[in-house]
Amino acid sequence: MAFDLKSFDINKVLETLKKFDFKKVKYEVNIGSRDQQIRYGAGIATLVISLFMGDVFLLIIGCALVASAYVRWCPAYSGLGHSTLQEEKKPEEEKKAE
Repeated sequence: MAFDLKSFDINKVLETLKKFDFKKVKYEVNIGSRDQQIRYGAGIATLVISLFMGDVFLLIIGCALVASAYVRWCPAYSGLGHSTLQEEKKPEEEKKAE
């Protein structure tokens, strides 16, 4: 799927940027396990590709993806108030449900 410039809506981008709040950016775990796996996979793949191509930009992107997966924190998610963590039931809550 190629990028289509005609379908690009700058207004949506500007609205998202207006929602970004630098005051909200603080370290809290906001990456769930599935998101973490995707970041590890994409990061390692990008690192391998960067080694073969000798591209420093891809190397930096790959390192950033692996680092964010390792610490389970994304500054962009923090600024936008987004989280991919799922509420997991505690064993006590499961016993009460039965």
